[in-house]
Amino acid sequence: MDKKTVYEIISDQIIASLETGNIPWRKPWKSGMPLNIRGTEYRGINTVLLSLAAFETPIYATYNQIKNDMGGQVRKGEKGFPVVFWKALERKKNGVVVTRPDGKPETFPIMRYYTVFNIDQADIDRARKQEIVDALIKPVAHKPIDAAETIVHDYLGREKVGLHTGGARAFYRPSEDSVNMPALSAFDTPEEYYSTLFHECGHSTGHEKRLAREGIAEQHYFGDPVYSFEELIAEMSAAMSCGRLRLEQVTLKNSGAYIKNWLGVLKGDPKMVVRAGGQAQKATDLIFGDVKEKK
Repeated sequence: MDKKTVYEIISDQIIASLETGNIPWRKPWKSGMPLNIRGTEYRGINTVLLSLAAFETPIYATYNQIKNDMGGQVRKGEKGFPVVFWKALERKKNGVVVTRPDGKPETFPIMRYYTVFNIDQADIDRARKQEIVDALIKPVAHKPIDAAETIVHDYLGREKVGLHTGGARAFYRPSEDSVNMPALSAFDTPEEYYSTLFHECGHSTGHEKRLAREGIAEQHYFGDPVYSFEELIAEMSAAMSCGRLRLEQVTLKNSGAYIKNWLGVLKGDPKMVVRAGGQAQKATDLIFGDVKEKK
């Protein structure tokens, strides 16, 4: 049997989760976003991959980091989680490194992965573990809903996206560059309102004057691959936004239809979920004002 590619390994994990009826990029984020032991938030598809886990502590490390840096030991039988990264390799032709006009080696990116464990999967001295948690996880200094309101309205004002309230549907209309939302009172919880609003704002980042994604710049319909890809981006972006604010993400009422559709397209294209994770990160960065250049 041929060795699986990194894309296939990642896609298989997402598909396995979807087949159980669980949408892996949607979970309560009360503990905050997943972090490495340097306190850096995981990004892109790694955020989604680590959302497959269900641990109270959102801190992850490699086996050696747990052993050498924390003085701990991963418990026998515990399974790790893949984390992907891009590595630059020198391009060669006939065994000779190809150089650019400036004389530097020409490189190309290739995706690799390594395995991490949640620190709750390891036996670590209690005092040492608490020291790590206290150093990396900062208490929220504001009310999460207030924070969501601020982030959304800063984004809408900065990018000049319209926001209309009323009716029974939430949607983004590219032709008007505007988001339509039912009133907050129409939702069961404030978290449901804001996670839905982040989903629609995620779509708005794909406008041709922002990130210019095909699923927004052109018209597509439910079930086709481009539509499915755009929905994946918006869902993952909403999950990332809610994660940053420690809100529960509860969008997409019609989960069954979306799960069936996603399973179909992901099985046909193992690279889709990884690409969607990268695009979702760009969308989230734009919403939070973390990038200056849109394209």
